[in-house]
Amino acid sequence: TLFAYNNDGVSINLYCHTPTNYIFTFSLLHICFYLNKISYFLFFLVFFYFFFVYVLFEYNAGGSGFKSLKNYRSGYFGTYMKLQPGYTAGIITSFYLSNNQDYPGNHDEIDIEFLGTTPNKPYILQTNVYIRGSGDGNIIGREMKFHLWFDPTKDFHNYAILWDPNEIIFFVDDIPIRRYLKKNDATFPERPMYVYGSIWDASSWATEEGRIKADYRYQPFVGKYSNNFKLEGCEANESPSCRRAPSSSPGWWAESSADRGYVVGAEEL
Repeated sequence: TLFAYNNDGVSINLYCHTPTNYIFTFSLLHICFYLNKISYFLFFLVFFYFFFVYVLFEYNAGGSGFKSLKNYRSGYFGTYMKLQPGYTAGIITSFYLSNNQDYPGNHDEIDIEFLGTTPNKPYILQTNVYIRGSGDGNIIGREMKFHLWFDPTKDFHNYAILWDPNEIIFFVDDIPIRRYLKKNDATFPERPMYVYGSIWDASSWATEEGRIKADYRYQPFVGKYSNNFKLEGCEANESPSCRRAPSSSPGWWAESSADRGYVVGAEEL
């Protein structure tokens, strides 16, 4: 089950990974349900009294998520997220860019993924750059993993991706934790991508290389996203000269790479 709403001109389209669902449409919103009538009531209760996006699934449905209506070829993309505590092994909660819809099997991705865990063990944040169906293992590494300096289940924190024509920077609470430079066209994503958020079962690899699986006795699994989405960048159909400076990035866009200092607050694994 999931829901979202339009905020500050950001249009969010919602989708489900399973073909078995009910879809209701409210203005620009498409809402997917898997659950029973009690869950419908709880959904509407939350929808009218809170201002968050809840992405939830259960009954081994596969996952749920949301997707931007527009695709972008550069920009600053961020959201506030709060993770579920307790047993979440095998479950991925993510915020990412992808063009898999347009290039299935040969797509690009820029990912922020939280790998599910077991009680009393910290979440791992995994960043990923995926180009034309393959990770860039020879230059920087397709995946980099971090332990954060806070508990992401206690409160909402900001997670963001800055993607410009020359580099990608991953941010946590406006602190850059990873920089991925463009070294050639073959190892840098250049095709337009949509913005996604999702929660799904990745038991085959998510927790301790797949050793610990999702346990549906702990369902439902919920990813919480605040309404303060920032999708600011050049849309796919805009002029090639577009280089829009996002208002929400902390001054990184306008500075040259050589002048930027990088502060890493996370512990790389």
